[in-house]
Amino acid sequence: MSIRLASLILLLGYATMSSALEWRIQANQVQVLDVQVDKLQLDSDAARLLLEQISHPSIGVIGSLEARCSPVGRLVSCDEATLAWQRPNQELVTGTLSIDESGLDIQLADSSLRATLQEGSSGPFVSLQFEEWMMEWLPEQHQRALGLTQLEGRIGIDSRIADDELSFEATVASLSFDTENGAAAAANIELNLSGLYRPATRSIEAAVQWVDGEALLGPVYLPPPPVPVTLSLKSDRPSNRTHWESQLQLVAGDFMRLRAVMDRLPDLTSAEHTLAAISGQIDLDRLDLASVWPMGLNSVADWLGFGRIEPAGSITGQIKLLDGQIGASSLKLDHVDLLDARDQFSVIDLAGQVSYSGGSEQFDVMLSWQDAALLNLELGPSQITLSGDEAGRIALNNPPFRLPVLDGALLVHQLEWSNWASDRSDLKVDIELEPIQLVALSRAFGWPDLGGTVSGRLADAHWNQGVLRFDGGILVDLFSGRLTVNQLQIERPLGPLPALAGDIRFDQLDLYELTGAFDIGSMQGRMSGYMNGLRLLNWQPVAFDAWFATDAKTSSKRRISQQAVDSISSLSGGGGAVLSNTVLRVFEDFPYARVGIGCRLSETICQMRGLEERDNGGYLIVEGRGLPNLNIIGYQRRVDWQRLMSHIQSAAQGGVSLEPPMQQPESGGNDETL
Repeated sequence: MSIRLASLILLLGYATMSSALEWRIQANQVQVLDVQVDKLQLDSDAARLLLEQISHPSIGVIGSLEARCSPVGRLVSCDEATLAWQRPNQELVTGTLSIDESGLDIQLADSSLRATLQEGSSGPFVSLQFEEWMMEWLPEQHQRALGLTQLEGRIGIDSRIADDELSFEATVASLSFDTENGAAAAANIELNLSGLYRPATRSIEAAVQWVDGEALLGPVYLPPPPVPVTLSLKSDRPSNRTHWESQLQLVAGDFMRLRAVMDRLPDLTSAEHTLAAISGQIDLDRLDLASVWPMGLNSVADWLGFGRIEPAGSITGQIKLLDGQIGASSLKLDHVDLLDARDQFSVIDLAGQVSYSGGSEQFDVMLSWQDAALLNLELGPSQITLSGDEAGRIALNNPPFRLPVLDGALLVHQLEWSNWASDRSDLKVDIELEPIQLVALSRAFGWPDLGGTVSGRLADAHWNQGVLRFDGGILVDLFSGRLTVNQLQIERPLGPLPALAGDIRFDQLDLYELTGAFDIGSMQGRMSGYMNGLRLLNWQPVAFDAWFATDAKTSSKRRISQQAVDSISSLSGGGGAVLSNTVLRVFEDFPYARVGIGCRLSETICQMRGLEERDNGGYLIVEGRGLPNLNIIGYQRRVDWQRLMSHIQSAAQGGVSLEPPMQQPESGGNDETL
């Protein structure tokens, strides 16, 4: 369409008429294509064109537009005209319109908008520029359709439309929005955009640069970037092809560079497009974890329960896509550190390769590290190789895998995880624990220093929906006796608030080794017992029913020191140092026939019990024998667990005297009876 024809249609060309001849043209409900005008009016005396209530089905009401030409003597010229645009429920926008032999020019004052139609050497072209188009001008019905309750910001565009191409440059400033459900929001977003489209060759070039601002997109929080992040696209669709071929690049400073070459992308103009149409290759040229992690990956990790990880190092590699599925790919880890802020685990100088064959679901993992820790346990350098097959099974290669732990080690003789990605997963393990000094283990967990060693073996493990369950019993050699753990379950072992449940049985523990860890005196003999219904939350006991008593099957020497008598008396409510003012103080230790004490923990309170009940409201803890004959009777029934453990730990570490963990009831008496 030529410039002259466009001017005639819009009544914006040159017009001359006698001022003596006055006329008016008016029409109601005028429609051109999908644009509806409730009233069109053209007045000769006022040289005015009025379009009232302009609307479009997809936009809604656009507003009303009035154009007034300038009189020149007795004539009216539309070389220059004033414009007034009244938008619904908004302020009036004014502007000017001018036309000459070079083309048509429209400018709106308050938005610095300028639209130009000109005849160039290769044909007509349109340019559109505006500096500050306010986002809130978007009609309310469209804001509601997008689920927005708030929309603010400014956009500036410099665009050009010609027969052979469409190009634009745009800036977005102070973009802020919020949604009704709060799942998406943004504040002070600043973007730079550019694009070029050539219809003849069906090629597209586009780029978007994120400069500033923060956004929340579901579980992903994007903080203001430390440096501008640029995503660029080059895409074309040759006439002999049915799909687009594209090159994408994501760059942020010198710490992130991802390139993607897609030989097939879905046709987004088709209602039947699917991700299965995507084929291509993604190259990770550079991904520095320490820099990229706080730019949004940490929020995804937090959503998955691993938000306290602080990574470092780099990842490079290649990911291939074929019909929307991951094909043969590989990733390389170089000097990666993984630190958990809660001190749950750490891996230092992790390196390795992850290879995926694609199609057959086969993959290989080869990892090595120089240092590691798990739940405060120091783990030494090691390396491991795993393989996965098309049957959904992950298995350990070249067993046994040896992992140093403190001064001992874990030997993994078997690790086989079937259906690992489904609810029917089945984990088979056979792990041997080489002897570890208990003093090192107890210090790692903040326990009192315990003597002896710990070793054992565990098998028949199952992993399902975040719960690790051991069907077989776990045997541990402890204090020259044995500890057996049954029905062990661990929930969220590396996640928030890990929980442990199980039953424990103690067989013939050497009391001399056990009491040697505490500065509360010593005992000789053997003791057995149980701790049923044990439950730990965040690795701290919250419930159990425990009982420890002399093992009647042993005939070992049974003696208790004077200090141990005072300590047990104090903890059970009798008060300490009760023998110091009696003739019994000359004895260093005393023989005993049996000992028994129990605790049922619930809501941080230990309900105490002993060998038998006594008429005076007490309970027998130690039954003496021979000369001198000494019984220890407890009166404290309810003991605060945290205070009890605090006193025991203080005694073990500093040798301080024990005080009753809770006030003794008034009905209590002396714990010792001769």
